[in-house]
Amino acid sequence: MAGIKALRKIQLGRETTKGTAVAATARWRGIGTIKDERVTMFPEEDIGILSGSDRTYVPQYGASLSMESVPATFEQIEHVLEAGVKTVAGVADGAGSGYIYDRLMPTTTGNTTKTYTIEGGDNEQAEETEYAFVKSFALSGVAKEAWMISS
Repeated sequence: MAGIKALRKIQLGRETTKGTAVAATARWRGIGTIKDERVTMFPEEDIGILSGSDRTYVPQYGASLSMESVPATFEQIEHVLEAGVKTVAGVADGAGSGYIYDRLMPTTTGNTTKTYTIEGGDNEQAEETEYAFVKSFALSGVAKEAWMISS
């Protein structure tokens, strides 16, 4: 993007219905840029025009977002796990304000995941995509440093 780098941001919104865009209000505290992956076709045709035609069609819409490695905080990792592994409800951890998210893997059925609406841009333009999910992610760590997550 051509805008001011300091004004870039990525925001996520958990979709209630898969594929239906929602307001993206959760900020992703990392770096990434939405990539437009739509396919545009220019069919060959003989129509008697010397310069050819400009007819096109779009058989596939798509977008991707590679999110670079960031500290795997409790606020950030939950979005990645929910959109890529399994959606679970948090259970209060005693009298405190913490929650425990237990992701047991089923043996006979598939996991239920959430999809997200993602907005990304800068001071010049912003792009939005719905029905986003995590295709892959990586957790890494070094002794005495924060665990890192990328997706």
